[in-house]
Amino acid sequence: MASFASLKLKQNKEYNIAKFGDVEIKVLKYLPIEDKIDLIDIALNNSREVNGLYNDIKLEQYFNLYIIYFYTDLTFT
Repeated sequence: MASFASLKLKQNKEYNIAKFGDVEIKVLKYLPIEDKIDLIDIALNNSREVNGLYNDIKLEQYFNLYIIYFYTDLTFT
């Protein structure tokens, strides 16, 4: 019987290149589950309003913004 460790699996850190004009943007092919959980937690925390309710517009805004942060190498100045 093989053990899980004997499979020597590694996290996929490959990315695709997206071109936007003359700019090349690296986009991860895979984001680890821990990072996906963080992405959702951050989006929820930033969109929380009074009494534990969430602002749907802020939630969508932050969720999409953090997808860009987590999956690409783009920086905002």
